[in-house]
Amino acid sequence: MSEFRIDQIKSQDASRGPDIAGITTFTGTSGIVMPSGDTYYGRYLTEDPFYDSMILGIPFNEPTKQAFFDYSMYAITMDPLGSINIDTGESKFYDSSATLDGNGDGVRTPLSGSSYSLGLGSFTAEAWIRCTDFSHANYLLVANTVDEVSNDGYGFAFGLSGTTGIFTVNVQRNNGADLTRIFGTTSPAVECTETFETNTWTHICMTYDATYGPQGEYRAYKNGKLIGTKDDSPRRNFGETRFYVGKTHNSTHNFEGQLQDVKLYRGAVKYPRDKFDVPGQMAR
Repeated sequence: MSEFRIDQIKSQDASRGPDIAGITTFTGTSGIVMPSGDTYYGRYLTEDPFYDSMILGIPFNEPTKQAFFDYSMYAITMDPLGSINIDTGESKFYDSSATLDGNGDGVRTPLSGSSYSLGLGSFTAEAWIRCTDFSHANYLLVANTVDEVSNDGYGFAFGLSGTTGIFTVNVQRNNGADLTRIFGTTSPAVECTETFETNTWTHICMTYDATYGPQGEYRAYKNGKLIGTKDDSPRRNFGETRFYVGKTHNSTHNFEGQLQDVKLYRGAVKYPRDKFDVPGQMAR
């Protein structure tokens, strides 16, 4: 039997999980156990023990591009940006994936004050990606500290760069004046031991462990294998107000290819340090 918490249930068809056709409302957060032994909450049926820490979770399994749903505790609808579309011919887990053309496609969360702030604590970001062209800086998750009008800089940018698919993470403040390169090829970044391939579904993960060593540690993973580490010097206090998936707010660094199961966890080091088994699909 699997047990999870449930934040809300509205009317939902049975195709999203076990026998739930008769469930229309729910009050409370303790979870609802189905006859199958699973617990269903919102749109999300899974065995993720870190669900309570998830602040962003987008499977990109929708049948149309009209809206993409966040399966985290916030359960928001993320509007499409640019010409992001559905690809029914290429998918890791589902009947479709999100496909982005590298020219400003993506989705974003609403501006939300401190709801998305990561502070000084640990966090984990991960996704399944299939990049089709490395000529762009393929940022798959960007955390903005302010709205895109004032452009005061982002909290972190996570993805690939270069012509060979180099794992890249940058953090910055003050419109780029306070920028630290964590992973990549530009000093003082750490160059990871492996690069990524085009046209191949690959699990990519970044973790910041605030409890490791005197300054905390960033970790880079490819398919569950640790490929780079770097301490957090100077220590960063992330105060995000919005997340972009697939692009930066000003469309200067855009992902080209397919995305699925983009997730972000606050306050959680989800995986062991050295290696882990890559996760299966997040939605059922």
